[in-house]
Amino acid sequence: MTTPATASSLREATSPEALTRARRRLLTAHPDPTSANTPTPGSLTDEHLRVLAAHDWAPPRIAALDANTIATADAITRALLAESARESLERRLTTERPNGTYDDTRAGHDAFSRGVVEDYDHGNHHLARATICPADPGLVTRAALSALGLPDTDAPIIDELARASDPNPLARLLADAALLDLDRYATGRGLRYSRVGTTLMLAAPNEQRLADAIDTVAAAAINAGARVTDLTTQCIDDEKALASVGIDPWTAKPSDEPTGQADRILYVGRDGARVHVKAGRVLVDAPGSLPATSLPKTASRIVLSGNVGLSAGARSWAMRSGVDVVCLSRRGSYQGTLIGANGERTLVGSSRKWPSSVTMSGASA
Repeated sequence: MTTPATASSLREATSPEALTRARRRLLTAHPDPTSANTPTPGSLTDEHLRVLAAHDWAPPRIAALDANTIATADAITRALLAESARESLERRLTTERPNGTYDDTRAGHDAFSRGVVEDYDHGNHHLARATICPADPGLVTRAALSALGLPDTDAPIIDELARASDPNPLARLLADAALLDLDRYATGRGLRYSRVGTTLMLAAPNEQRLADAIDTVAAAAINAGARVTDLTTQCIDDEKALASVGIDPWTAKPSDEPTGQADRILYVGRDGARVHVKAGRVLVDAPGSLPATSLPKTASRIVLSGNVGLSAGARSWAMRSGVDVVCLSRRGSYQGTLIGANGERTLVGSSRKWPSSVTMSGASA
């Protein structure tokens, strides 16, 4: 759910702190924007960068950000403003992005490939690859701001910043955010839906389920102001054939070689806490007014002690990723373990069969 905006997305972008961060990113930018989470220096020349790198540099004072401010600003200030606005929007996009969608960076593309391989490994061998893009480029900015829960009064300024920057550091981010409502709808329907940038992948266990998923997403895309194009479908009967749909299973799969690193265990023992996943991270919501904790999805085991909640999304992620979830009583007595495994789900000690891959073993506390 989108968090209601309490202030303009551009107000913080003009602060000295935000402009200083923008300077740092412009000075350390990689020339290839897909190689890392870094911007390109835009239209800044080497001379501009030398001015920006001066030891006595100070952030420009910007009393009000409007079209006239941007039009009269020098190239360095425009680049700083565009990068600062991009950072502000990107942070919000990261918190709003549903599981299964990824940043349009090299790391995001790698995560996208790993997600598709995981879907394949769980028996979804019928795949569809397509391109998805907004139908009306002129409405992208307002659609993106709406999806991010930000006021559309910012749209004219953001468009002006986009026109003032070449290449535009905002265009891909806005196009990505404009598809958020479609992402939420598709993942909320339980579809095997993955997206990075304009590349969309659907996976299903059989041809009919895949056809239904395509119809659902294509119709939802039109209602969201987007179009699904360049659709190709294929049944992959050999993992190596994933390359035919643009997925390299060898680089997508984690290495089986030992890393020499200890297991990463997430322990949650505060009554009333809740564990869930969002935007590629594990979030632990604390009770009352305590701040939430955000962690990368690197845990190999999660230990829950006492009255701690585990969302359905976190449970599914743990089962698909092979992350054990151990449940303890408030006093530390063992109660059971949720173990991700290939094959059917079986409740140990019972003849009951579960519809997918997990084993629940447990003992009375």
